[in-house]
Amino acid sequence: MSEKNNKNTALKKLNLEELSLFSYQLSIILKSGVPYLEGLELFKDESEDKLMKELGSRLYTDVKSGKKLFESFEDLGIFPDYFVQMSKIAEKSGNLDVEMEKLSTFYENSEKARYKIRKALVYPIILFILMASVVALLVVKVFPIFQEVLTSLGGDLPSSTSAIFGLSRFLQTFGTWILIILGIIIIVLFIFSKTQSGNHSFDKFKLNSSVISKIYKRLTALRFAQGLSMMVKSGISFEDAVYMSAPLTGNTYAEEKIKEARTSITKGTSVVDALKNTDVFPNLFIQMLRMGFKSGQVDIMLTKLCDIYEVELDRTTEKFTSSIEPTLVIVLSIVVGVILLTVMLPMIEIMSSIG
Repeated sequence: MSEKNNKNTALKKLNLEELSLFSYQLSIILKSGVPYLEGLELFKDESEDKLMKELGSRLYTDVKSGKKLFESFEDLGIFPDYFVQMSKIAEKSGNLDVEMEKLSTFYENSEKARYKIRKALVYPIILFILMASVVALLVVKVFPIFQEVLTSLGGDLPSSTSAIFGLSRFLQTFGTWILIILGIIIIVLFIFSKTQSGNHSFDKFKLNSSVISKIYKRLTALRFAQGLSMMVKSGISFEDAVYMSAPLTGNTYAEEKIKEARTSITKGTSVVDALKNTDVFPNLFIQMLRMGFKSGQVDIMLTKLCDIYEVELDRTTEKFTSSIEPTLVIVLSIVVGVILLTVMLPMIEIMSSIG
């Protein structure tokens, strides 16, 4: 590929897994003792993944032309700001190999955390859809049969049974339209979630919802603590680290509140109080951070917080998943039981009176 075509071909933004892989491969090459430029050439030649090979080619071309590596990261526009800033600090201090390994671990942990959240939320949704499908099948397909039997037997039906049969007829008539409307609503909500205001609204809901806020607050605390820890250990002032770590939370609402906290810090509010006022972090996070400042061991305390919230996130997601399953099963059992009894009891009574 020519250099001109190389420059004109757009690269997609790297996801967490790709960022971790790229950082890890680059750290190995840099630690091997191979000269800087030869290492990048080796990276582009040896990479089997098409994206990594193309990325390595871009970086090699840029560095060969005289650019710093972090400048190439920035110009490509596919790396997060945090990655670029940490690379810039590391390259200037001569610790790029070490920092790349740390970034690889950071993005690997971030991907694991995201997977845990997705797993915890997707399972209940699937279970709820199955539950709704079972109820819909009963109402739409099974109940008409019972209705025909009861009608042929004669007798007066209780109001609850008549209501169930009325619901069955309604769903048979308008079920298709209901599904279409629900589909449109889901699509509209999905599109809205991709807009800036929609994404902000959903992110705010995640942190304030009584059902899932514990999970997302722990995830926010974990990501924020990981970023702060790496930056503080790199020599960045805590106030600047707060601002630079805000986007790492992966939550636009939390990011906005943290940046507001940074403004409060510049006006004289203590770091701990400013972060506490955001109301996006668990109490344990604030208390341990306060202890870190009092003891002068903020970096150590941030490392402990990362360890704590990795375990806490596991426990919270597992607890959420294990509690939601029996709850939905119980609800399904009650709903199905009530519906069947509503239909079966009148049938038993009519048949008894006939007998």
